[in-house]
Amino acid sequence: MRLIILGAGGHGKVVAECASLTQQFSAIQFLDDEYESLTDYPWEVVDLLDNFALYKNPDTVFFVAMGNNRLRSQWQNILNNSGARITSLCHPQALISSHSQLGTGSLICAGAIVNPFTRIGNGCIVNTGAIVEHDCAMNDFVHVAPGCVVAGNVSIGEGSFLGAGTNVIPGITLGSWVQTGAGTTVISDIRANSLAVGVPAVVIKSTGP
Repeated sequence: MRLIILGAGGHGKVVAECASLTQQFSAIQFLDDEYESLTDYPWEVVDLLDNFALYKNPDTVFFVAMGNNRLRSQWQNILNNSGARITSLCHPQALISSHSQLGTGSLICAGAIVNPFTRIGNGCIVNTGAIVEHDCAMNDFVHVAPGCVVAGNVSIGEGSFLGAGTNVIPGITLGSWVQTGAGTTVISDIRANSLAVGVPAVVIKSTGP
């Protein structure tokens, strides 16, 4: 099985290494709009993003490796609408409960822990060393950055980004497209399209319409 990764940035390197360590793929290649200048990249970068359809076949799966949640959502939807097969990836050193659910196109990185009865949506990232506790609901295209701790019974809305080292106490609800700054501690619900920072978290501005 060949893996085609969309996006050859820093996050793409993490994705490719994770994929390599799973030993599931006979080949790993990238699509990126800067492919002509990426001649010394550790993996082969073969074409533009828009040419993904040229690589569709029964022996190929795709993964969108874009840290930007909106771009990842956009490209995963494009792949879905084209009928391309999208895979999820879990690092061999991640711990994921057999009682949890993992959506399509999601990545669980090294040292991450996903505890029982948590639902992770499509196109999500649980980054290095992050902990997502029991009975959480993570909607599509959420990114939980390295070192975050999300306690039990937390709901995270679509497209939200938890900055590195964010802590969320039990039972909290975060709306869609919420952002938290690094080291934030969330002790109360946060409405959609908000940027929150500090200990405890304080909303400092709207990030949406």
